Amino acid sequence: MFKIALTGGPCSGKSTVLALLKTFPQGKEYRVGYLTEVASELLKERPHYIKDHDDIVLRQFYIYRTQIAMENCLCEELERETQRKTVLITDRGLSDALAYLEEGDIEKVTLGGEAEAFADRYDAVLFFEPTDETQYQNKNNKARFEDSYEQILRTSEKTKQAWIRYYSGKMEFVGAAASVEEKAKSVARQINRLAGGTVFEL
Repeated sequence: MFKIALTGGPCSGKSTVLALLKTFPQGKEYRVGYLTEVASELLKERPHYIKDHDDIVLRQFYIYRTQIAMENCLCEELERETQRKTVLITDRGLSDALAYLEEGDIEKVTLGGEAEAFADRYDAVLFFEPTDETQYQNKNNKARFEDSYEQILRTSEKTKQAWIRYYSGKMEFVGAAASVEEKAKSVARQINRLAGGTVFEL
């Protein structure tokens, strides 16, 4: 199985691109599984209950445990496929939690398994660079708390450094494109190259 994490700062196009990837025809030799963003699903009903730093740690603990469970469940389902190669694409991944935690918090979230949790879980990471300021909006995601473009850039940089910590040799970057459709096609071509085959037929 080949595991790919799509990551980046808020409103960088990850979820939209993932939705478009789902519409692309898959190569005959591949079966692809998709995991939507766990944090948004968990927090959309109670997005702003945080009162202090302990609440941030607790939030990331629940996201972390749910992410692992969902990924493992999808991997088990995909591994039942014996005739085709399998690919798992996730909207965000475990290392995103590091962008919101202080150094002393990590063991609380991982229950002491930092290195095992973050290192080598994914075969490739695609980091989405921030979009321009005119494209930012937080109304379509209740879990998004950034109120300014400056906050977007700070969160994006913290997220990038969090992934570089364990995946600097496996990271590639996704920049701006003429349209979201073109960006999705570019990401599909990157995935084909990284996986070494025709995951998506374009």
